[in-house]
Amino acid sequence: MLLEQDGDVQRLAWWLRCNGEQWWEELAPKQRRDCLEAFARLPLALEIEAADGYVGIVHADVPPWLDWPALHALLQTQDPDLRHYLLWERRRISFLDDTPVADIQRVFCGHTPLSLPRRLGNVYFIDTSICYGGEVAILSLAGEPAA
Repeated sequence: MLLEQDGDVQRLAWWLRCNGEQWWEELAPKQRRDCLEAFARLPLALEIEAADGYVGIVHADVPPWLDWPALHALLQTQDPDLRHYLLWERRRISFLDDTPVADIQRVFCGHTPLSLPRRLGNVYFIDTSICYGGEVAILSLAGEPAA
């Protein structure tokens, strides 16, 4: 299970409340467990074949020192630092690091709210702040995202 200890569940509930997800508080304990188990089964990285090559999708970012095959190899080890990076990191976008992720055509990331999509190397940050009233970004896996 993703979060097994009561303290972890309480921290998750606090985080959800701070981020506007009061629905969590309304769930019965079994529904919460079911949600956590479903979240734990989700992949940390996806790969989709596009017309011009493979496209990667992660929540936050890919460590700039890893190419795509190395990322997949490290994922198999259940490395907690990699998990944290993929889910939470903002270094690339914060420092405008345009280091590409090698051996993949493009990588799409969310997590960091922006007014418009931003490309750094072959990494596209596409979270257009819809949770704060922003507009939906429409994109094509085969090319440049459009706002």
